[in-house]
Amino acid sequence: MKKFCLLILLSLPFWAQESPKPVLMVVANQDFYYPDYSEPRSGLEGAGLDVIIASTSTDRAVPHNGAPTIVPDISLDLVDSNDYSAVVFVGGWGASAYQYAFEGTYDIGAYNGNATVKAQINQLIGAFLAEDKPVAAICHGVSVLAWARVDGVSPLAGRTVTAYSGTSPNFRLEGTYYRNPLTRWHIEQNYGNMVASGSVGDPNTVADDVIVDGRIITAEDWRAGWQLGQVVGALAWQDFEQETPESLPVLMVIANQDFYYQEYGHTRSALEQAGLTVAVAAATTQLSFPHPNTGEPSNFSGVQPDLALADVAAEDYSAIVFVGGWGSSQYQYAFEGNYLNVGYAGNAATKAVVNGLIGDFVAQDKWVSAICFGVTVLA
Repeated sequence: MKKFCLLILLSLPFWAQESPKPVLMVVANQDFYYPDYSEPRSGLEGAGLDVIIASTSTDRAVPHNGAPTIVPDISLDLVDSNDYSAVVFVGGWGASAYQYAFEGTYDIGAYNGNATVKAQINQLIGAFLAEDKPVAAICHGVSVLAWARVDGVSPLAGRTVTAYSGTSPNFRLEGTYYRNPLTRWHIEQNYGNMVASGSVGDPNTVADDVIVDGRIITAEDWRAGWQLGQVVGALAWQDFEQETPESLPVLMVIANQDFYYQEYGHTRSALEQAGLTVAVAAATTQLSFPHPNTGEPSNFSGVQPDLALADVAAEDYSAIVFVGGWGSSQYQYAFEGNYLNVGYAGNAATKAVVNGLIGDFVAQDKWVSAICFGVTVLA
């Protein structure tokens, strides 16, 4: 037997998640405003958050003035809100293509978008709000939130927000031509309360013009972009710290006779150093002994299992680890051969318990792992 066999426990997520999920930033494929993207992203990353960029497609996204371009990480149709801690809608007139309930027609065809993408955006906003996650926008991107509909109502209705104080693209609506309409028009048409430019915080700068109203966070323009990223990042961390549950123990399964000590001792030590509690189970709670000379300390007097396998409930643990050593042969549920060492034959009842436990951990979407010869139990 090898001195120490391959551990199949590397990088398992039952170790505590160390940071919030990424933040999703949504840009238009055409005419997003680059500083509305780069400044919030800088603020988010400065707050310790990863960022994923989504757009209509993963084709290269082109900002106003044509450069610098970016390549989105994911298309909107593949986004799952469960994978993110927050969403930020980037400004630029191209964001008009995401205005779900807007019924006008823009002069620039790309700004009219299409019904499918608008529905994806609307569903996404609703999903983030339903999950009580931060939904943010900057500059003209705030108009995307204004024209969204959650239970038939704009998420900005009755809320106080800030947004771009300048003009937005020309459009025709119900026979009227709107030339250089203010972004404010989009907000107020949907019953949002938009504050005056520069009216948040220090009156001498727009850099702090970020408003939090419930789970809606808005920034006036790119000058407040870094601050927006910091605020969204702080909220994501706050949610993460409140929601992170206390880790359940990890269950280690050994044989009562002939487990491999280093595979038990080293694995247990690594788990405990990661801050996890370990419980040990075996066929019985009798004192258990490894193969001789497999790394046990000089004063070793056996391992006392905490509980018998028959008493294990999968819901009480975050993961299960089957330790190697030839003694683990006794847990091989479907093996029909006869071992010369009768101790390795086990019994039908214990094998059935082990098989049921593996099924329970898998059904509960928990990690099932094994080391060295213990992998044969899973086989």
